[in-house]
Amino acid sequence: MENGGSLEKPLEAIRPWGKRCKKALAAVMALSAMGAACSACFYALCASAAAAVLMEGSGRSLHLLPWALLPLSIKLLCDIARSCATACMGRDLECAVRSDIASCLIACGPFSEHARPEVSAFISDAPGEITPYFKDYLASVRCAIAIPVVMLGATALASPMVAIALLVASPLLPVFMILIGKGAEKLNQRQWAGIMRLSSLFLEALRSIPTIRIFSLERREHDLIGKSSELWRLETMKVLRVAFLSALALEFFATGGIAFCAMALGFAVYEHGFGAAPALFALMCVPEFFMPLRAMGASYYSRMHSLGVLLGMARMLQEGRKRLASDVAAPKLEKIPYLEFKDVIAKYPDGRIGISSFSARFESGRLYVLKGPSGCGKSTVLSMASGLLAPCGGTIDAGGVALEGDACRALLPLCTFIPQSPYIFPSSVRENLLLGGSGVGDDALIAVLRDVGLWDAIASRGGLDLRLGDRRLGLSGGQARLLAFARTLLRRSSLIALDEPTASLDHRCEDALCNLLFKSRGSAIVIAASHRPDLIAHADCVVEVGGSHG
Repeated sequence: MENGGSLEKPLEAIRPWGKRCKKALAAVMALSAMGAACSACFYALCASAAAAVLMEGSGRSLHLLPWALLPLSIKLLCDIARSCATACMGRDLECAVRSDIASCLIACGPFSEHARPEVSAFISDAPGEITPYFKDYLASVRCAIAIPVVMLGATALASPMVAIALLVASPLLPVFMILIGKGAEKLNQRQWAGIMRLSSLFLEALRSIPTIRIFSLERREHDLIGKSSELWRLETMKVLRVAFLSALALEFFATGGIAFCAMALGFAVYEHGFGAAPALFALMCVPEFFMPLRAMGASYYSRMHSLGVLLGMARMLQEGRKRLASDVAAPKLEKIPYLEFKDVIAKYPDGRIGISSFSARFESGRLYVLKGPSGCGKSTVLSMASGLLAPCGGTIDAGGVALEGDACRALLPLCTFIPQSPYIFPSSVRENLLLGGSGVGDDALIAVLRDVGLWDAIASRGGLDLRLGDRRLGLSGGQARLLAFARTLLRRSSLIALDEPTASLDHRCEDALCNLLFKSRGSAIVIAASHRPDLIAHADCVVEVGGSHG
């Protein structure tokens, strides 16, 4: 996770989401202006009636009060509509932000430096922390533009002197808000970096519980998490201190501005004969003028907090969007009759060389087994063949289409990769299978489970409705691999890549899986990395992968 950087990166990362909010923000601005105009009408009617009663002792203007309910009702409806528009914008935007973050993370791939444990906290918490930038800060900016302009114009009609005073005082609030916000920026970044460290530390502790208990390290881990939690608490209190200071300063300037206008109007009425009705009207408009500016000042903290949160993942979003754009520009492949590696070089993000100068040709309808010592690059070849890892040199020829670099991601929709430990989602067997082919009936699902030899093991335990717990609870390692292979058969991919597919299987299941691999080669390229003699014996071709790189 990056903890440094300038504001340009977060603002650049946040810009695509801002395009989704243009219409909603325009509606907020229009409704704010309409509500301010209604407020001005309400204040004018009330000021006329109150001035007649207080200054003249006459009730001749009281008939205006019932009419004041009309603009007040319209203002209420405008406020309700503005709140609904802001709430809907925040709801839709939060879903879009979470979806975009997940898409960018998937586009970066499993080998990216951004695929770290603390990313889980970012995906779950960040959308709720980023959306206030739009629904609080940007919405308040629109209100701070529309409402003061309307109120300034209305006040200028009643008292040009007060309007000039408001025009002079209005910049003080945004300037002071920015000065305090700049100081809160670094505090927000440090606070979010602390959340990331704490999330990562806690997740690693959960994963290492067996080791911690074996070596009696409970006290050490407890103290370590406690110390990190205390540091995060202190950072949070610093941020809150700055936020309260900012709110206090903004209230001071706004209250001072209102008090100054009230005194000026009072002197104008009692010493210079200024009309009571215009003075009351201007005095009512002054708080309404400062209110959106104060709200914008308070929401400026939301802006800094959102950008501080986003700063930690700006590079991941940038890289993910770049790859998604390259996917759109990549060639569209419908079928892969053959796949040929030509002097391909692969390197992992951490600098490790996966394989160097690898050349081989894989044709449809054949079963290939990658053979070689551990660490020679078999898994790297499978990852490149599946489009998960982009080569940094050489070319991959996919049925006559030359793919280089990130263009190799065009292979992803046509390939299926089963790693040594396939992931089984904590849901039913049916839902896990339907990931491979939606709209498939139960009979087809049962048939494919019979083909892989898994149906008899789960039929008496609920069949397709058997609920699998977290970390494939309810299935052994070999059964999880068979379920993943059944999912692969339903998908009907052009290329099937398997990493040690027969590991953790007994001889009967191993023979069944080898026969299935041999049968599935009729319509696909099947590439398996394995040391097992039985699988090698079933292969149409054995590809030696040499080298010492892992």
